[in-house]
Amino acid sequence: GAESKDQPDMFSPSQEASGIFSSGARLQASDVRYAMISDLAGLKSALAKHAKHKIIAVDTETDSTDAMQAVLVGISLSSAQKEADYIALPPPGSPHEKDGLSLEEARPHLAAFFARRETQFIGQNIKYDFQVLRRHGMEIATIAFDTMIAGHLLSPGMRRSNLDDLALDYLSYNTIR
Repeated sequence: GAESKDQPDMFSPSQEASGIFSSGARLQASDVRYAMISDLAGLKSALAKHAKHKIIAVDTETDSTDAMQAVLVGISLSSAQKEADYIALPPPGSPHEKDGLSLEEARPHLAAFFARRETQFIGQNIKYDFQVLRRHGMEIATIAFDTMIAGHLLSPGMRRSNLDDLALDYLSYNTIR
């Protein structure tokens, strides 16, 4: 069938994109705010801040790429452009154990936060994060979007759809490595 001029092409860049997505400008480290959460008061405050938003990006930090074996060492949350919180959860016996929260202390607060059905969570390969969190007693109730799947759909011929490449290709942003 013939293409309608009123119907957007879902495989072309959106003409309606705004802000960071269309500017082509490179973000600098000074343009963003990252906070490390390492105590219970900070966790409660961060979760209350994020709970005000309907869409939240989540990423787990672990010691393995195998979701069924991975030990959770941290969780990143972002609910606003250019802002993120990293919740440090060093495992017992870690040299960084005193630099974060114990999972036992944080789990009830995080479990309640992830169980909120009105909050939609997005992530890069979020299936992995879902599995890791569930294994550690926290289940994401509503998964809304996976950037890795979107990357495969937008560029099916590309061999890689990792977050570093997607951020550079679509946002002109070099991630922290």
